[in-house]
Formats: sequence, C-alpha cells, structure tokens
Amino acid sequence: MKNTFLALLVLIVLSHHTHAQQVGVSADSIDINGAIELTLKNHPSIKQASGLIGTAEARIKQQNTSYSPEVEADASYERIGPVPSFEFGGLSAKLYPENNYDAHLNIRHLLYDFGQRDALRDLTASYKASAEDNLEIIKTNLAYQTVQAFYSVLFLRQSLIVKDEQIADLNGHLKVTQAKVASGTATDFDVSTTEVRVSSALNQRTDIMNEINKQEILLRSLMGLPEASPLKITGNFNFIPGNLKADSLINVAMSQRGEVKLAHDLQTSADKQIAAARLSDKPTVSLGATYGLKNGYIPNLDVLRGNWTAGLIFRYPIYNGERSRYQTEEAEANFQSSLAHTSDVELGIKSEVSRAISDINAAQAQLNTVKVQVDHAKRALQRAELQYRDGIISNLDLLDAQTELTEARLSELQIIYKNIMSRYQLQRAAGDRLWK
Repeated sequence: MKNTFLALLVLIVLSHHTHAQQVGVSADSIDINGAIELTLKNHPSIKQASGLIGTAEARIKQQNTSYSPEVEADASYERIGPVPSFEFGGLSAKLYPENNYDAHLNIRHLLYDFGQRDALRDLTASYKASAEDNLEIIKTNLAYQTVQAFYSVLFLRQSLIVKDEQIADLNGHLKVTQAKVASGTATDFDVSTTEVRVSSALNQRTDIMNEINKQEILLRSLMGLPEASPLKITGNFNFIPGNLKADSLINVAMSQRGEVKLAHDLQTSADKQIAAARLSDKPTVSLGATYGLKNGYIPNLDVLRGNWTAGLIFRYPIYNGERSRYQTEEAEANFQSSLAHTSDVELGIKSEVSRAISDINAAQAQLNTVKVQVDHAKRALQRAELQYRDGIISNLDLLDAQTELTEARLSELQIIYKNIMSRYQLQRAAGDRLWK
C-alpha cells in the first residue's frame, strides 16, 4: 500500500466501519465479521481453490525430483535352446548356458540440460502464485456476497418494521373510521378505502417477508449453515458520511487488488512459458551406470558374476518438425494476450473505484434530501390527523399522508443501505480485505 495520507485515512474509516459491527454482539448472534468468517471457513469454493494450491505445490515437488538421480532395479530369466556349442579336440563346449539369469541396478542422472529443468520449475512456481492470488480473489468475492446478503437482511428487516408500523396505523385509523361511520360522520366508502390501503400494505409486507426469506436462504448457504437453522444476525445499520477522492484510492487498488496480481501472474507464466519453449530442443548430458549379477561368462557359464557399465549419454534433438518454434510462437502470443488482459483489468478497477465513490457521494446528497422529506411527512401526517379529526380533510387525504411518510422512511432506509454497500464496494475495489 502506498503511504499517502488520504489513502490511509480512507482505509481507516472503512476498517472502522467493518470492525464496528462486533460491538455489543451476544454469544448467540452473528455479526458481519462472524458471517464472513463462517463463509470463508465453510464454502466449498474456498476448499476447491485451496486444493489447486496444493496441486501446484505437488507439481513443484515433482519438478524438483528431476534434479535427483533415478535408480531402478531389473531382473530377468531366460531359457534358450538349442544352446550353441562347438567341439574341439574331442571336447564339446557350450557358448551360452541354457538357463540365463540377469539382475542389475541402474542409475541415471541428468547432468546438464541448458536450463530446461529450471525453466519448467519456474513455470510451475508461477502457476502456484496464480492459484494463491486466485484464492484471495475468491475470498474477496465470497466476503462481498456475504456482506450483500447480510445487509440485505438487515435492510429488509428494518423495512418490515416500517411496514408493520404503517399497518398498525392503518388498522388504528380503520377503527376510528368505523366509529365515525357509526356516529354518522363518515361513510362506508371511507371504511372501504381504508381497508383497501390495509390490504395493499399487507401484500407489500408479504413481498418483504419473501425477500427476507430468500436473502436468509442465501446467507445460510454462503455460511454453510443448515436451511432450517435460526438466523440471528446483528449489526449497525447507520449512514457513514464522507467525501472521497479517486486518485489515491486507485493507486492503492493497483497495488492491492488480487485481480491485478493475478494478471501479473499470468504475464509471468507466459514469460516463463516462452523461456521453457525456447529451451525445449536443447541438448542434454546424462550419466548412466549399472551394476548387477548374471551368468554366461566363460569359463564357467552357470556361475553368477558381478558386472558393471558406466558412461556419459549426449542427446541432441536434430529435427522435430519445428515443434519448438511453434511452441515459442504460442507462448509469445499468450504473453501479448496477458499484457492486454492486464490493461483491461486495470481499466476495470479504475472504473470500479470511481463508481463506488460516486455512489457514496450521491447517497450523501440523497440522504440530506430524504431527511427533509421524512420530517415534512411527519409534520404533514400530524396536521392531517388533526384536520381529519375536525372534519376539515377527507379520509383519503389522511391515508395519502400516512403513505407519504411510509414511503419517505423506506426511501431513507434504501439510501442508508446503498451507502453501506457502496462503502464495502469501495473497500473491495481498493483491494482492502473485507475480513479480519
């Protein structure tokens, strides 16, 4: 991270927002940090990505074995017939034994290969770095999905409270209207109109409950909890003001984002692939040695005797259909593609940071406006209730005033939710970890 004052200030604010969620959390509830921790612990994508790192590590170990000699043993038995023989001076002598035994220990060791093994090992190591950075990206994405589901539940639960208060007010007003009808100061139409508003609010409440259920299902799935388990979450649902600038945060993002690191990993891998392809047709020098026991040596063909061989093996590929040249061309094309991919990733990150900051600044302006609307709607409802009681306005006017206040309060919650998510989106865009 670059030590710019503004970047540090922003990350401190963001970190405070994340860690503040754990204040006052009871033992049987889950805060945002606990939810993210469960997700990163239980989600199968994390285990899958971790397995790919283990695969890359195993491949590196395989590559390292090429620096060690290879030792193997072999044994054979053959019976031959007819056995070649000759006669000399009235004596008959065999050239080979009928039963042939051979057991050997073979050692082969690659001495020099012009850097082919080093190039392949470096290429495999670059794959491991990619797997590690990919794991960080998966963690970040899962953490952000958890944040979205977590705060969606909090937002919807707050919205449900507002909607329940509206329904309670409407039912209270319905009783007042029914009393007015009984006294002759209101009509049945006023009762019918109020009942329609109650019915509409109840339908809206059903929609909110459905959305809560869906988000809770998603959150349980992310955290690896059983579907039927109770979900008690707690956290702050407050607006956090701030006016942020993009330049410093973009610099921070370029040094921290896992996507940028992964793009550079791909460049490194492509570069190592070029080096490996260029060395694939280089000569090699190896040492070979064997020692064993076999029969068939004159003068006593049936006696097992020790024997050995040792030598240097020089291998030089002369022609392979220009496969090495085409492999190099492929690797160079991959490298150019990785350069373009890196540029695309950097452009996308710049856009993400700028859009997140724009959303935060817009939410600040919207909150100031909606607070005025909420205050005005509260005063308007109080005035409408008095005027309705005195018979100055109609039942419909009072219902409109109640609806206006509910909509203003829901709009305020929506803006707070947008602000919270924009803050987390900025953390994610800047490459700051969403988990401890």
